[in-house]
Amino acid sequence: MGEPDDGDHVLALICRKGVYEILQLFDQPAGSGEVTYGQIARLRTPGVSSLLRSLAAERLVAATTPGTWDTTPSPLARFELTGLGRELMIHLNRLEALSRERRENVAALRIRLWRHLRRQS
Repeated sequence: MGEPDDGDHVLALICRKGVYEILQLFDQPAGSGEVTYGQIARLRTPGVSSLLRSLAAERLVAATTPGTWDTTPSPLARFELTGLGRELMIHLNRLEALSRERRENVAALRIRLWRHLRRQS
């Protein structure tokens, strides 16, 4: 087996509880693309500061207000997705849409099968 690459780190990160929810905050259609730490903290995800630092370490999120990553940010501190973060969200949104479509197709198939079986009996 080879050494883990950056993609492995990102995949492991987005699988951590709360990370996907944080990323979704940045991807709201009506939003400016910037999110305050206060908005992120409202998710009530344990270790939200650590998750945000991990997202920044993977170059997915950047601070738009000056400050340090060594302490919990001010509730007014602002963050945005980087180009890489926006690209990741495009792929995650595609996967979510595909998953939803597959679930709907399976549900429709089950309904058709159920109706067919009812007609047969």
